[in-house]
Amino acid sequence: MKNTVLALGMVLAASAGAQASFSEMEMQLQEWSFPLSPGNTQVQFQQFDTQGGTRILKAVSVEMEGKISALITAENNSTIDANDFAVSVTGIIDFSIANASLGLGINAVSSPIPVTATDNGGLPNGMGPDFADFGMVMGSDTDSALVFPFPPPGLLPWIGNGVVIGTISGSGGFAAQGSADASINFDDFGAFGTAKVTYFFDVVPTPGSMALIGLAGLAAVRRRRI
Repeated sequence: MKNTVLALGMVLAASAGAQASFSEMEMQLQEWSFPLSPGNTQVQFQQFDTQGGTRILKAVSVEMEGKISALITAENNSTIDANDFAVSVTGIIDFSIANASLGLGINAVSSPIPVTATDNGGLPNGMGPDFADFGMVMGSDTDSALVFPFPPPGLLPWIGNGVVIGTISGSGGFAAQGSADASINFDDFGAFGTAKVTYFFDVVPTPGSMALIGLAGLAAVRRRRI
């Protein structure tokens, strides 16, 4: 989050001069998950409330962390020993919300396990020296995007008293490494993670508070004169 805020401040200053800044931020976080493959789900966030024009939205940060995991076993069906038998999990996760789009590319490889050549059915599948249990194999990735007032529609989809709905979708697959012929079995194949929206804004004093500030200034001047 610190890197996103720093990058936002630098972009604002570079794009709109020294006076372009934000004084406050408001963050919302949603967890998500779905089985693969493919799969999808929706998340929703409250729109930015201007509170009668006293808060001015400057930018929106959208961030996502996603993971893909599965319990995997595999069997070497080749007639050659596989000394570095491994499996990989790959996946793509897309997140679309209002006028922001994020994408994750995930690839995870298990630790290699040595297995022998196939036993040609000498033992049932899932048993014997040609079989490997890799347990949980998991990979992750992150992505973020910044939305500014321009180009249109800019920040308009994010402002109001309703919700902004985002769609997260993903797909994935498996591959064996170290063997020319292998079978893969998996359970609990799914994707999960978090989606975060952060509003960066300025607070505008109300006419009443401005009047109080003015009175306080006058009182200070009078005290100095006395």
